[in-house]
Amino acid sequence: MHQRGGLGVFRIESALASAGNIIREYAVFLRKTLCCWLQKGLICLRLRTRGAIALGRLHHGQNFVVGEGLVNAYLLEKHAAWHPRVVIEDEVIEILLSEPIPNVAVFENRIAHTIKVDEDGLHFVDYLGADVMTGDPFLPKEFMNVRQETKDDLAAAKDNPDLFSKLQWLDRYVEASIDRLIHQDQNLRTNTGSRFGEKFPRTGENLKTFLENVRDDVMQGPELESQSGSV
Repeated sequence: MHQRGGLGVFRIESALASAGNIIREYAVFLRKTLCCWLQKGLICLRLRTRGAIALGRLHHGQNFVVGEGLVNAYLLEKHAAWHPRVVIEDEVIEILLSEPIPNVAVFENRIAHTIKVDEDGLHFVDYLGADVMTGDPFLPKEFMNVRQETKDDLAAAKDNPDLFSKLQWLDRYVEASIDRLIHQDQNLRTNTGSRFGEKFPRTGENLKTFLENVRDDVMQGPELESQSGSV
């Protein structure tokens, strides 16, 4: 087990599980961020991953992890995450929709840009989306490599219906992500028309613009105080 900041990560054969004592919205935030970066890094190595984010208690030690949280995630992955995506349990989405947004820098837009509503109505981690912490999208060079590798493997998988279906989904997802990269306004329209998109609309805010706004507020503060004191 590797643990940092209250979040533990466990390796279970060919899978990973995470657990922690951080609760509610911030826990969701940490887990979807972890999944996003893992999937983004692994797909650059031609390793396509799938999984699920679910709620439930976990009991874990140094070399074991058991509990309803693991079972819930396993069942959701088995029955819904057929494609290379990490599906997010509806109950997790309901927490984000019903709870107040924490006072964390760019929290709202980070949630908005790393969760996507799929064609089947399920929410999943948008690991090929823009990184609002840097203001940059997925690395263009790596993007093109992932695109070509997906098309090559798709052409070679025509005799394997199960694999072909998974790669078809990935091919559509990659193309849609590239299209959003080219047409930035489309990236902001993703998830529109859904309850999730209404509370977490995608905007152009990133960490840089956030800090610039904070700086401007700080710079204007003394001037405002001076004006109010002279009245």
